[in-house]
Amino acid sequence: MLEVNRLVLEAIQPRLDGVVESGCEIIGRVVVEPGAQVSGSRIVGPAIIGAGSKITGSYVGPSTAIGEECAVTDSEIEYSILLSRASIRGVRRIEASIIGHDAEVTPAHGVPKVHRLVLGDHSKVQITS
Repeated sequence: MLEVNRLVLEAIQPRLDGVVESGCEIIGRVVVEPGAQVSGSRIVGPAIIGAGSKITGSYVGPSTAIGEECAVTDSEIEYSILLSRASIRGVRRIEASIIGHDAEVTPAHGVPKVHRLVLGDHSKVQITS
């Protein structure tokens, strides 16, 4: 599904029918549908922001389709699909994901960050914090 989404988005024509506040960065082929609002964010196309969605203080990267009435707040998402009424709040770097209708993604508070690894011989791993 993600690859089909990427191919479909490659063919879109840029259109800003919603509200994009000054200070936002819109790069490449981006569609902001009517009723959508983008504030304090960076959108890199090809990408589509569905009608009635609100993108606030976030990064939406290439090959991302945000459905209708979604909310993305203080988050980063790329190469993904959000279906209608899904919300992401305070989550850094979601990639290659499909998030269903009415789903909510938020950070787990109070949980320490850990990395659990099982590495074979001669492995090389890069971990960012």
